[in-house]
Amino acid sequence: MKLLLAIALFFSLQSANAFDLQEFIGELKEKARPHLTKILGEEKVNKYLGTPASTIELPAIPVLEKSSTSTAVYDVKEFEGTKKFEANELEKYNYYFVQELFKAVRRRDPDANEVSNWMNVLQQGGTREGVYRGLVLDQTYAGLENYPMPVNDTLVKFTARFLEVYTGKKYPLEKLMGFNFFALKRNVTERALEVMDAMPNQKARADWYAVFSAEVASNFPNAFDNKTRANTSAESHQNWANTYSTQYLKSEVIIKLHKIFNSLI
Repeated sequence: MKLLLAIALFFSLQSANAFDLQEFIGELKEKARPHLTKILGEEKVNKYLGTPASTIELPAIPVLEKSSTSTAVYDVKEFEGTKKFEANELEKYNYYFVQELFKAVRRRDPDANEVSNWMNVLQQGGTREGVYRGLVLDQTYAGLENYPMPVNDTLVKFTARFLEVYTGKKYPLEKLMGFNFFALKRNVTERALEVMDAMPNQKARADWYAVFSAEVASNFPNAFDNKTRANTSAESHQNWANTYSTQYLKSEVIIKLHKIFNSLI
């Protein structure tokens, strides 16, 4: 009986067209995926079979009534995620955040006084978004925006697509080419944060974050130096987004965008 089934399968595959055969192989892979994952783990299975197709869709982009350069939004209502930190854990993660934020935003390491200052802000209840705004709205960053540092075609193409797809704003390439590097990445990040604020609920915010994170992980693998950010699975990023509060999602978007910009200059 098994021999007859094998023969029948062989002739059915011979008569199938290339598309049917590819679809059949794809179905076999997905049926085997959960069993292989239990044995080998998700990372190895994705390496051999490829990342499974995502069912997460980008939510509708809300219409923003305010300017993309507005600085009025400092306090946002946080989504109470399930992840809670002990005091010593929070201090450690805040320290890493300040270090990483400086490198991503200003492209240099912070000195001891800068770390101490912003750590103090966070310990007194300041948000990560607030720290970011402090870094891009001071005289130092204003000086960087006046520095003659033009952008290139690759960076402008990424910017144009990101703004159109993820923020609903379409800009002509020639207009974006006129920006200073530091001014452009600040304005793009500001627009992204405003879109996140305007999302109607946490699900929409998490879906937006998941689709964005999976795409940039696939397209810019060299921009990220840890496995979480480099993960190309939208479902994994969605699970992460549903575990942490909004300010952590925002801090990840801030750092990811700045890292991508830095990798393309």
